Amino acid sequence: MLTAGLLLVGLPPVSSQAQPAAPGSSILTLDESGHLKIIPEERSAIDGDHAADSSGRLIRTRGPWGNLEGAFVFIEAPQSIVDAYPIPDRQTRWAFPLDERPRLQQQLEDVGLDPRLVQSLLSSDRLRQGRNHLYLLPTVDEVVSIDRDTRSRLCALLAEFPTNPQQQNPLIITGRSVQTFFRTSPLRSELVDMIDRLSYSRGSALVFSDLSILVGMARTDAEVKLIAKSMTRARAAMLHLVVEPTTRIQDVLAYWTLGSGFRTKDVEPILQSIAATDGIDSLPIGHLLPPVPRKLLYTFASPDYAKYGSLPDCHWTTLNFFRTEPQAYYLDADIAINGILTEHERVEGEPSYGDVLFFRRVSTGLSIHSCIYLAGGFVFTKNGLNMVSPWTIMPLNDVKDIYLTDDARMEILRRKNLPDE
Repeated sequence: MLTAGLLLVGLPPVSSQAQPAAPGSSILTLDESGHLKIIPEERSAIDGDHAADSSGRLIRTRGPWGNLEGAFVFIEAPQSIVDAYPIPDRQTRWAFPLDERPRLQQQLEDVGLDPRLVQSLLSSDRLRQGRNHLYLLPTVDEVVSIDRDTRSRLCALLAEFPTNPQQQNPLIITGRSVQTFFRTSPLRSELVDMIDRLSYSRGSALVFSDLSILVGMARTDAEVKLIAKSMTRARAAMLHLVVEPTTRIQDVLAYWTLGSGFRTKDVEPILQSIAATDGIDSLPIGHLLPPVPRKLLYTFASPDYAKYGSLPDCHWTTLNFFRTEPQAYYLDADIAINGILTEHERVEGEPSYGDVLFFRRVSTGLSIHSCIYLAGGFVFTKNGLNMVSPWTIMPLNDVKDIYLTDDARMEILRRKNLPDE
């Protein structure tokens, strides 16, 4: 499955030009004590999936789930978590196993690199050999000179080998614009421009994997740390259920209780209270979710999970969604995947609240990712097996951009039985 290394999170492609701006967005961060810190932004871009209405809200979607409104925010890991990850030095390295040496020149030329550059990189005075790997050491100018299509093919080749973590786990940029993605970031404009210039497409996603070049551009130690923190950046949706005089509370309640009364005692009182209270007309969506996702939303995995020998991933998140307390044994990916496939059955049509969206390889059938569908085209997800991938709400289209490739498909899985309360 895809994860984020220290080049971390995010997504989508094509144009790197800023999109039309609209009011209503913010940057969301965590302070060192783990509390949410929200900084409003006057203007923020929107993508084509969600249009701002006259009230200035960025997201508005209506259906059997009720009326959801909200804004896109940006979330970054606290510095204490970022500091736990090693930061590469300024030298870009492309690593290949020694047994690739006989075909390496042809491979590099096949992805579109200039034959003269390939010959220079493979010359004896520039090529470095370790115990098990060859290391190509391109200059900054050589890296920058590569066009976007060639960079996409080159990074796909590099990502085949675990010794290239920046290409295996790139920063994924959501919102279809690098400039918009970093609009509220304190990064210098020169750094953002370099990210824009070196970003490339991976499937339907816009990604960036040249952290070493940014490190080389840093002016101070503090800026190196700021760059690393910015590489944990992810766009998330902060949603509220709007309760209007015309809202049919029982219909909305039916959607959020799986049509069977599941957790009615937890959801109905707060909905009825808001409907009956003047001056209060909305409810953060987290209050509609079960205890585990409500606690985890917009947070990062604690180092305490290390005592179990693994960190929570997407499948752990999926199987613990309806639980009151998370089950640690789902940290075993094989057990978690088996649990998903055993407890659910495939359905056709449109997903509904609580359905599992299961992504797998077409060629092998192996799982890539899973997440929980909420409402209005939004999902609850954790995109990566590490501490710098937050639990968050994202548009399903963003998740598809990350995980759907020519060799992947998405299945809708529904629980065979109601979860325990």
